Amino acid sequence: MGALIEYSPDPVSTVERGVRTPQPEFLDNADKVVGAQGKVSAMKVDVERARYPKKVRDLTKLEDETTEMGAYSSHHIHGLLQTPEYAKALYGMRRPAYAEDEIDRLVAARMARKIVFDGVPRPLITFVQEEVTLRRPVGGKMVLRKQLEHLLEISQLRHVEIQVMPTDRDEEHAGSCTLAW
Repeated sequence: MGALIEYSPDPVSTVERGVRTPQPEFLDNADKVVGAQGKVSAMKVDVERARYPKKVRDLTKLEDETTEMGAYSSHHIHGLLQTPEYAKALYGMRRPAYAEDEIDRLVAARMARKIVFDGVPRPLITFVQEEVTLRRPVGGKMVLRKQLEHLLEISQLRHVEIQVMPTDRDEEHAGSCTLAW
């Protein structure tokens, strides 16, 4: 099988044993070799979802059905608002450390959740970010710069509201200001 689909025996074996999730090209090649007429290739969407952690799959299912959601983030930019570089930097700081391939898998899962912004009907999504999350240079100044530019782009969506909770609020947290630069 491996020779026919142009894969070495080790990757084929890990897929067959359920140790590794097959890549889309693997499924396309296998489909052609076994003459499945697109049935194996059609599994790409399900296989792609299965590669994400269960908690992400469950969360995505809830987000698919939501009409309104809100989030408050005080330590870092909320996951749905993160760029891949920012998310990778966050996962890279974790202790105990994740392996590089696990970081890539988690970042891909986080980015896949962003389909919530494209839902029809579009859900109302509100984020409140503590000011410090916009100043902390997670991943370095360039990563933060791209992240802040991304926040500006997302804030232009009609169904998304991003507010900033100023750091100097001592007691009351009801007075947040809308993100506008």
